[in-house]
Amino acid sequence: MRRRVRSAVATLAAAAGIAGVMVQTGSAGTVQDYPEFPYPVTNYQEDNRGQFHFSSRGGWINDVNAPLYYDGEYHLYYQHNPHGLQWDTMHWGHATSTDLVHWKQQPIALEPGVHPGDLWSGGGVVDTGNVSGLKDGDDDPIVVYSGTNGVQIFYSTDGGDTFQTYDGGRKVVVPQGTSRDPKVFWDEATGTWGLVVWSDAPGGNGVDFYTSDDLLTWTHASRYNAGWLFECPDFVPMPLDGDPANVKWVLNDGAGEYVVGEWDGTGFTADDPAPQKFNQVDTFAGSSYYAGLTFTNLPDDRVVSMAWQGQNGGTVWTGNHTFPVEMRLETVDGRPAVLSTPVDEIETLRSDTQTWKARMLDGPRAAELLAGVEADTVEIEAEFEVVGRTPARFGFRLGTGEDGWFDHEVIYDSATQTLDGVPLPLEDGKVKLRLLVDRGQLEIFGNDGRLYRSLNVNFDSMPGDDAMELYVDGRVRLASLAVHQLDSIWGGESTLESNLGGRWYSDSGVWSDASGGKQGASGGDAFYLNTTTGTDFTYEADVTLNSGVAAALTFRSNRDASRHYTANVDATANVIKLWRPGPRHRHLSARRRARTHLSPQSGGRGPADPGIPRRRRGAGHRRRRRHHHQRPVRPERVQRHRRDRQRAGERTVSRRYTGGTVMTAFRPSRRRFAGAVALTAALLTASACGSDDDGGDTTAGEGDSVAVTLITKDSINPFFVAMQDGAKEVAEDENVDLTIAAGAEDGDEEGQIQAIENAIAAGEQGILIVPNGPGVNPAIEQARDSGLFVIALDTPPDPADIVDITFATDNFEAGELIGQWAAAQLGGQPATIALLDLFNDKIVSVDYNRDQGFLSGMGIDIADDKRNGDEAATGDYSGGTYEIVCNEPTGGAEDGGRTAMENCLTRNPDINVVYTINEPSAAGAYAALEAAGAAEDVLIVSVDGGCDGVQAVADGRIGATAQQYPLLMASEGVKAIADIARGGEPPTPSDGLDFFNTGVALVTDTPADGVESIDTTEGANLCWG
Repeated sequence: MRRRVRSAVATLAAAAGIAGVMVQTGSAGTVQDYPEFPYPVTNYQEDNRGQFHFSSRGGWINDVNAPLYYDGEYHLYYQHNPHGLQWDTMHWGHATSTDLVHWKQQPIALEPGVHPGDLWSGGGVVDTGNVSGLKDGDDDPIVVYSGTNGVQIFYSTDGGDTFQTYDGGRKVVVPQGTSRDPKVFWDEATGTWGLVVWSDAPGGNGVDFYTSDDLLTWTHASRYNAGWLFECPDFVPMPLDGDPANVKWVLNDGAGEYVVGEWDGTGFTADDPAPQKFNQVDTFAGSSYYAGLTFTNLPDDRVVSMAWQGQNGGTVWTGNHTFPVEMRLETVDGRPAVLSTPVDEIETLRSDTQTWKARMLDGPRAAELLAGVEADTVEIEAEFEVVGRTPARFGFRLGTGEDGWFDHEVIYDSATQTLDGVPLPLEDGKVKLRLLVDRGQLEIFGNDGRLYRSLNVNFDSMPGDDAMELYVDGRVRLASLAVHQLDSIWGGESTLESNLGGRWYSDSGVWSDASGGKQGASGGDAFYLNTTTGTDFTYEADVTLNSGVAAALTFRSNRDASRHYTANVDATANVIKLWRPGPRHRHLSARRRARTHLSPQSGGRGPADPGIPRRRRGAGHRRRRRHHHQRPVRPERVQRHRRDRQRAGERTVSRRYTGGTVMTAFRPSRRRFAGAVALTAALLTASACGSDDDGGDTTAGEGDSVAVTLITKDSINPFFVAMQDGAKEVAEDENVDLTIAAGAEDGDEEGQIQAIENAIAAGEQGILIVPNGPGVNPAIEQARDSGLFVIALDTPPDPADIVDITFATDNFEAGELIGQWAAAQLGGQPATIALLDLFNDKIVSVDYNRDQGFLSGMGIDIADDKRNGDEAATGDYSGGTYEIVCNEPTGGAEDGGRTAMENCLTRNPDINVVYTINEPSAAGAYAALEAAGAAEDVLIVSVDGGCDGVQAVADGRIGATAQQYPLLMASEGVKAIADIARGGEPPTPSDGLDFFNTGVALVTDTPADGVESIDTTEGANLCWG
């Protein structure tokens, strides 16, 4: 049995010479004729091989066996023939994951000739209380059950990697007739273990229940007969409708047929004996869904299941498993039903996301929408609303070709209310679709899991047919659409055993699998890297240098390992070095062929560049500061932005990020793994990659340049373009090295998070950001913890103190001004209002402040001033009665404004007041009104004050706009962050506010009594863009 070392392996490094690194793992058993491990080399790119659906590296797989969670790792065992592509001589294969998504092949767990009996399907549990008495070491026993015509027990004392046979393979349970597929469960109510096993006697198909206190000795409790209940049973408790006081038990068979009922500790009674189905496909052994099991010992009482997805394969593999789904029990049409949705961990696979806002669609508009969008491995989330009485058919065609060919279509028919041919009623006139599209696998989810279908589809049927099309026959409203490109789960690494859930890749050298480890060869530096990131962590391994001169473990590396820290065993000098590119090392003695235990520890959220260590702010830490006098600012002093300066010496210092950097650090964990890293030959020298920077803290000297990144919401909106240009102008005067970054669009939090991580990695001293939403808050905190100063512009974050200071418009006041003006212009007429907001799927301060300010200015009672759309739809405003027709999202874009206005007009064509979040959305709203012949009768109000917006007021397309001053925000932000970075104090917020108010003015040529305003001539002198 191999020794296990508590550890968390990180990057492996070898260099200059022929090098081999391997983690020695041993094998699950030895049969001379069976070369069980490692499997033949594969890149997982065979035709139809799923890129995010688990399949064995080689050979045949079928039923899921004993899925469980232990000590930070998910274990997936499965029926397996490692020696062929058909069912034969069942083994238990084994794979592990730290995140339920990225699976790593492990050695065989149960093997004929080593473990007795028919090693057919079964379940397993973690004996956390050691009631079995089988514990031998630090790990809790993992006990699994298998066998036919009687149940045998196997157990692991090393965390689930190798198994011993209990009591010589004696069958501890022998049901009548033919029997197989035991599954063990825990009964919390009675504090006992239960076992359910299928048999065909007495009385035909059914299951026998047994109970035990020690997992070894079992007593027959009862039998449940049902003609439909054939093999591979599972039995799991689930709270009904999320109520922990109302727990039901779900009994299912291999085909995913199930009943819901009561378990009294010895017997099961179904509430309704007629079975339902987890998965709405034709299920049988070998079909696209069969023999699913739920994981045991999961944290937070989650119910997660995987199943065998048969009938597909390639040159070296046959069969895969469905993507893990989380199950919940809800009341549907008056009876409990199990709903399934992909586990949230799928989000870790998303590499790129495209979204589309709400709009009306017909056939031609739908067909054009997804032009150029790849559909190789994607997740699609869409919601549609059926409007009017005319039936519509709509959905997605996948794997499309130029001649109209498609590999599969997923269509909802509103007339029959079916999705992909399966009944799925509309909910409030809407239907949600969620599709997982892989190379040969398609999984369909409808209305948050009320429909679940797993299919095999040959998406490789045509070379290059990785396209898809949104299909509509009739008219339908698209409420939302997101297409997420999904990364592959295969990291190219199998025999290296670690607890890292990220992706392994070879940066340099040639790395290959070897029995019990990973082996590299290189004529220079060789690094094998993992994309996992972490904060405080420890990782360790036993390193043995067999030949050559060096081996190492690397941490806090950047993507190409040009910057890193490395714990290096240098046999030439007989020392262990803590090495980074540059001249400084910390030495300890070492010698060749001696096993050396390395255990690097890293604290804090430092950057990838170890040459620039960061200061962390924490308890007891005080920054050196200087008094900063708040500069008075007045909007009338802001001049229109000058064009790029051409004179010599007037160069704006700026950079623009066009991509991201992969950070390589390592996740803290208590997980163990087998370790003994052996290196056959290497040379790792201090001068391999160089940096002589001593590093320092984030405080700059009086004359020092300050590195700052400005991150705007996007680079399209004229407001943010003006802000970027204004920041560039002042950056040179303030000796600021300015980097420009932005989200792909308004609301793109991921793009901003990447830009923040880039700023940290680059060792910059400050960030100016217009936050796209609360999703960026953790990254802002990470930046501040890493020693960067952060100032927000335009959009105060929530909470406000997550940044050092915010320079912004009082957006509530801006909304109030245009609301007061609109109410005055109506002169007591009824107000029929359209509210064109920023988002409807996230809460952003600029969004709710402007909306709620507008309503308050109109004299309409608001409810929650941080939430749009919760005010009364009808009532009185300051001048008369009102009706709010719609709250529609625009994304702050012109096309979003047009679509939002079109949607509102379909609900009520008599709208006479339109509030818009900004001037681009106002332009789109005007275009929609003009197309409908209603533009002359509607008051449009907005916020921005850009030059185009002021001109729109002058031309009568917008009635009034609240002018804000992005150049002032940018210039004051750059000056303040430079001052703070050099030791000064941040400015203090304006009186009564939690931000520094840069001012606002109402621009209109139709002034209203009691509402202060300026005309478009003055507005043009102050405008931007």
